[in-house]
Amino acid sequence: MNRDRKSRLSRAVSRPRKQCDSPTPETVAKLRYDVIARLRDHGRISARHLEIAEEIRSVHEAVGRGLFPTAQSVRWHGGSGGRRGGGEFFDRMTQSERYAWERRYLPWTHDLATEIAAGMAGTRWL
Repeated sequence: MNRDRKSRLSRAVSRPRKQCDSPTPETVAKLRYDVIARLRDHGRISARHLEIAEEIRSVHEAVGRGLFPTAQSVRWHGGSGGRRGGGEFFDRMTQSERYAWERRYLPWTHDLATEIAAGMAGTRWL
């Protein structure tokens, strides 16, 4: 009963999907709720605080996303093989993420590093 690829694929797609089981009570107990959402729900932060927290989260995820390898794009870009696209982590950021990273978080991290290093003995280079 040797089937070709097309018939195997159509058979697999036409099968009904199995129902997923619900999570166990132990799994539900381990779920961690979003801290920012909880603060908002309890009225502890304003709408402006929420907006800033979401921007911080977005930039944090964008930097992390760019630090790990990804699969190569399967689209043809013309020309020969070789390296395609940027190799820097900020090349994977959206325009708004990069703007926030460059205008707000780079200066903030520089200031923070300066404060930390200034408090350490033997740091005359600052």
